[in-house]
Amino acid sequence: IPTLRKSSLRGGVLYWDGQFDDSRLAITLARTAVDRGAVVLNYTPVHSLTVSQSRIDGVEFVDSESGQAFRVRARKVINATGIFVDEVRKWSDRSAMPLLAYSQGIHLVLPKRFLTQQTAVIVPKTRDGRVIFVIPWHDRVVIGTTDTPISTPSYEPEPQEQEIDFLLETAADYLQEAPTRKDILGIYVGIRPLVQRKGKSTSTAQLSRDHTIENDLSGLLTITGGKWTTYRKMGEDVIDAAIKTSDIKALPSCTSKLKLFGADASPSKIDSTHDSQGFCPLRYYGTEAKQMEQLLRQYPELAEPIVDSLPYRKIEVLWGLRYEMARTADDILQRRTRCACLDRQGTEKAREKIARWIEEEKQGLLPKN
Repeated sequence: IPTLRKSSLRGGVLYWDGQFDDSRLAITLARTAVDRGAVVLNYTPVHSLTVSQSRIDGVEFVDSESGQAFRVRARKVINATGIFVDEVRKWSDRSAMPLLAYSQGIHLVLPKRFLTQQTAVIVPKTRDGRVIFVIPWHDRVVIGTTDTPISTPSYEPEPQEQEIDFLLETAADYLQEAPTRKDILGIYVGIRPLVQRKGKSTSTAQLSRDHTIENDLSGLLTITGGKWTTYRKMGEDVIDAAIKTSDIKALPSCTSKLKLFGADASPSKIDSTHDSQGFCPLRYYGTEAKQMEQLLRQYPELAEPIVDSLPYRKIEVLWGLRYEMARTADDILQRRTRCACLDRQGTEKAREKIARWIEEEKQGLLPKN
């Protein structure tokens, strides 16, 4: 790791970890569910629970594009709404005490020169006792994270100035070149749903990242807490709880052997000719990459970049609109690709172009596959 500061360096420990793209995994999980028979809806927010004989028996939701309202009956309703579970619990029981404390974490995206190798860096205890990591990611470098208590959750959390300062100042203690605000290519922010310890007051950094399950008196089943690395265990636990508390038939779990949608692709067989920035986005599409490459050969105009500095292409806009429930420019730029994280200035310039492509798809003008 040649970009580390040499002064005061005494040694280190080498170990291995895993890395993934959270937006692509989220979409892959949704498509895996559909492939297994689930009905997955987008832009259809639930606004209330329905009750019969003091038991929750369904939900009411609205198609936010058409305005049409729907009511769906269910033998069991599971509240898996992340940082918003307490709001849904109040629909069932107005006296419900909050389960969660909220912690905000931000990440800065910097140019590759700050970490030229493929080895990540983690400092387990900085001068103020926190952890900081510097990770190679999508031909960029990610520096994180913070642990800032906040009072209420938000759909669009914003980084706080002191969080940005903390990461830049702390990174400067360990890197030869001190990063500045001018070096920041992107910032992304997340909110952790941390389960509170009843009767105990503690910092968010000390709260458990484990998940918890609650079945209230009206039959609403809530799962909250947890993290990406335990999502299958969370799914198993909440389905087991649903079976125990309703008349759902128990079937053997298949999750230990279940491959995700597109998992049979061999990355070595995927054409990476469009991989101009050090990584190939099409390999994240697994078995569909071959079909996408065929379309690119047939329609070269689909190789047009979404953002000039990044290897994402128009073909991914088409795919997001047709197969991944994308509806808006933000869906494409933030939740199907990582454009907004990797180059925020270039992303803003691309919005008008994306909007035009979306309209072309609605009119049937984009190439057919």
